[in-house]
Amino acid sequence: MVIQTPIIETIPITLDEDGIARVDGTRVTMRNIIAGFNRHETPEEIASAFPDVRLGAIYAVITWYLNHQEAVDVYLAEQPARDETVRQEVLARSSEQYDGQRDALGWPIGFFERTYGSFADNPVERDDTLPPPDVRDPVE
Repeated sequence: MVIQTPIIETIPITLDEDGIARVDGTRVTMRNIIAGFNRHETPEEIASAFPDVRLGAIYAVITWYLNHQEAVDVYLAEQPARDETVRQEVLARSSEQYDGQRDALGWPIGFFERTYGSFADNPVERDDTLPPPDVRDPVE
């Protein structure tokens, strides 16, 4: 009689609030570890690039990747789209924060962009007729 016991795999990976797989207790992504492995770096070389990640965790991530390569490759293929979604959400949050600061200072919408130009891909023409704001003046 053969008794079979299930094998439970534990890996040091956690999905963060944005759905990004990170090595437990660090900001290092699984994608970073797998990218190093796919560049033929040894686990020790990967560990030297990410000193916050234990060498054993790197071996565990690589082992899990090799045992579940198809699923991980699907996850990795989805990452550029996920990255863009997260980037857009961060930009929206940053824009809302900027709008709140602008409103608190009493600056009109577009004042900064007209005065100093835009950091966007298609910058707005600079308006040199407006004086720069003096942050030392109290807002009324």
